[in-house]
Amino acid sequence: MMGAVVQLDALLDERRVWKGRQQSAPQVSPQLSGHVLLDAALPTGGWPAAALTEILIPANGSGELRLLWPSLARLSAIAERIVLVAPPYIPYPQAWLAAGADLR
Repeated sequence: MMGAVVQLDALLDERRVWKGRQQSAPQVSPQLSGHVLLDAALPTGGWPAAALTEILIPANGSGELRLLWPSLARLSAIAERIVLVAPPYIPYPQAWLAAGADLR
């Protein structure tokens, strides 16, 4: 037996179904990346403040952390938590310190 028929429009209106390529207004202000051109290219005008961001690159160790250093330094300065999930290399504390990150 088939379950109850539900109107797709109603589910979309109630935000119970996400429609691909549909962008809603950000709920919180973005985190500026510290790079004007990058902020202009990101959909929210910076890193999304309440989301997980994955950076996909063709090869590890190509300077990708330079994209993150300004934000990481700013967030660590106000004691925000920074989490690295399965980094491809062991983080090098001296580089983090040189970039202005507070490691305490």
